[in-house]
Amino acid sequence: MSKYQYLAVNLRAFRAAYLLSQAGLAARAGGPFSQTYISQLECGRWPHRPEHVSTLARVLGVSESALLRKRNAKRPQPCPPVRAPRHAGVSAGATA
Repeated sequence: MSKYQYLAVNLRAFRAAYLLSQAGLAARAGGPFSQTYISQLECGRWPHRPEHVSTLARVLGVSESALLRKRNAKRPQPCPPVRAPRHAGVSAGATA
């Protein structure tokens, strides 16, 4: 597993242990964090930035190394493919 996958597994585990949703964690972290970004980190899709690991560790009350270290964990579960957002009030076949 890569360091991104270690972060994915550990972030998901710590977030779940604190009963936080992805949106809840993003709100507590503030700044550039969103539910989508947390989801992508947990899927191991996006490289993490060191300052983001620091912020997430602080919010979760764990060390940065705890988020990045190898554990006896399974690979992250496959995440669904990324889909384009749907806009409210626009049907799939509507034209402007």
